[in-house]
Amino acid sequence: MKNIITVRISNFVKYVIIALGLFLITNVTYAQSHGKKGPPPIPDNSSVEKMVDNLALELELSKDQKSKVSNLYTEHFDLMRQMAEESKVTGKKASRKAMETIKSDFESNVKAFLTKEQQIKYDEYIIKMKNYWENRPSHKSGSKPNKH
Repeated sequence: MKNIITVRISNFVKYVIIALGLFLITNVTYAQSHGKKGPPPIPDNSSVEKMVDNLALELELSKDQKSKVSNLYTEHFDLMRQMAEESKVTGKKASRKAMETIKSDFESNVKAFLTKEQQIKYDEYIIKMKNYWENRPSHKSGSKPNKH
């Protein structure tokens, strides 16, 4: 009788240890996956238009400047969407260095159409937007944060 009780207790302890292990692994995995924010989503064309409208107001762009900057933004985000689609097909993501180069080139091209004063404001705008995206609430890719 004593051996049966010992075996049952031993089996019970094994199940408890396994359950605790699974619980810990699940929680660690959940915490890790929800702590990552990743890059901001690629805006669609209407969002790009709103971005350029906002930028035009902040930098006081002329109509000609706004048109040129709008074309650059549209081309840039079309390229980003194309790269994202290629990544889905091939399973390979562009390197961080390549993405930073594309972003830097894009920003330089935008600045080419700006006055010195506007370039300063543009740099401040880029920093403000970077801070916004770094501090945004984390949410799963494809879902939208709750609007209050």
